[in-house]
Amino acid sequence: MLTLRTRLFIIISLIVLVILGIAVGLVVWNKRAKVVVEPPSATTTTPGAGATDGVNIIPGGSTTGLQVQKPTTEEAQKIAVKQLAKVFIERYGSYSTDGDFQNIKELNGMTTDKLWAELSKKIGATAGGNFVGVTTKAIAAVLSDWKKDLSATVDLQLVATETRSGRESTVQKTAQVKFLKVKTQWLVDSFTLGK
Repeated sequence: MLTLRTRLFIIISLIVLVILGIAVGLVVWNKRAKVVVEPPSATTTTPGAGATDGVNIIPGGSTTGLQVQKPTTEEAQKIAVKQLAKVFIERYGSYSTDGDFQNIKELNGMTTDKLWAELSKKIGATAGGNFVGVTTKAIAAVLSDWKKDLSATVDLQLVATETRSGRESTVQKTAQVKFLKVKTQWLVDSFTLGK
């Protein structure tokens, strides 16, 4: 016959094995669970506690095998237009008196013929005076108007760093870039650069 001590050891061992089995089963089951990612909705999500920039992740799953949905053609175009606005305004707003209007020359092909005619008039103008250099960086871009396959407007927040006579200063600016879709290409038709 088994002693009390042996019976307690067997009972405790069985309980520990059952708990261990349940724990292993939960780990295996959890690894098989998938994370479901929903595409961002048309409305803007304000990130807050637990927010993930408009992507809803259902809790309880692991992040392995995370599936990200490709943006639709229209979403991809909107992203591209915002990126083009940043590139355009950074090139236009970054220049130096020694740069031989390279910032404007680099815009050829990004603009409509009407805007290029205006910008190209600036090439060759004399600046004179001391050295001035400006570096402009777009820190935020918001698509404020979108007419599919017709036009778009992007509002930008900028930081401009100016070097003048050996002194450097930084200012925040705003800009607005308006696009027209010409055939299959989005081109800058007009822009305003705030001070």
